[in-house]
Amino acid sequence: MQYREAYESVFKPKEWISVEKTWSFAELRYQLKEKLRQFLDQKLHRPRTAFLLGSLITGDVEDRLLRFEFSRLGLQHILAISGFHFVILTAFCSFFLSLFLSYRWKIITLLFAVNAYFFFVGSVPAIQRGWITALFYLVGKLIGRHSTGLNLLGVSLLIAVLLDPLVGANLGFQLSFLSCFGILLFLPLFRFSFKSSPHELTLFSQHIYLLSAFLRQGLSLTLAVNLAILPLLLTHFHQFPLLGLLYNLFFPLLVNAALFGLLIALLVHLLFPPLADPFFFTMDWFTAQLLDLAAYPPVALDYSVRADFPAWAIPFYLFGLFCLSNRKNFNI
Repeated sequence: MQYREAYESVFKPKEWISVEKTWSFAELRYQLKEKLRQFLDQKLHRPRTAFLLGSLITGDVEDRLLRFEFSRLGLQHILAISGFHFVILTAFCSFFLSLFLSYRWKIITLLFAVNAYFFFVGSVPAIQRGWITALFYLVGKLIGRHSTGLNLLGVSLLIAVLLDPLVGANLGFQLSFLSCFGILLFLPLFRFSFKSSPHELTLFSQHIYLLSAFLRQGLSLTLAVNLAILPLLLTHFHQFPLLGLLYNLFFPLLVNAALFGLLIALLVHLLFPPLADPFFFTMDWFTAQLLDLAAYPPVALDYSVRADFPAWAIPFYLFGLFCLSNRKNFNI
């Protein structure tokens, strides 16, 4: 049993000893995760690569060095399963299910997939938010009812608090909701501010435009998220790594590409195992480059802003962001 913070403890068994006439979902979940880790160890020849990709799927990160390397760059949110993992799962399954299922049966199958993945990773606050949001989004699609992102986030928050009133003390819960809050409020605003249109561009200029569009998208997302979570980071950690602004422009996208590639490799392995080896080899090499990039950042830029932000001021800060966002969106 590990105690992380107030009202939070994590149980991580090393092995299970069977007790007669008893059975537990926790044991089944543990065995499934162990089988997945063993399978990745066989297919991926670099131990740290297998550990990172396994952690991204299962949500269990026990390597303190990996945690330190990512937290130093402001990338600790990548190691935690969040709503974006459910987005990747839904998008991945939706693409392939669309090839042979009708729209209605595709949504029903996605509901089963989302619930199965939630059962597999376990009920952690950040995971619970992503699961509830994905569940309500798919149910809305199934019954033909449109919902906004803020409404889905609000419903997820309400249900999570009703299920566990002490969940608000969990740091992962706070970061998860505030990140989504910032994206929903400010990402459209930043996209509008950085928007531009290509007119009669040459081939070279079109490539430059696509590259700049990618950077604008990454910058918009980085600013939206960090604007919301900055006071929380200063309250809990009393520092903000400047390299996080740079790495968050591209690193999350590359990690998600590695995760998406791993899902493709697993799918190919289920259909035709010998054909999956090149996919696993490519993901092994690609993920190793990402780990090196995180382990050896540019020393000249490795600085942090250090400050203390009072916890009581965070609600006022968020209320101010909400009012500012509404005013800006109205003016637009």
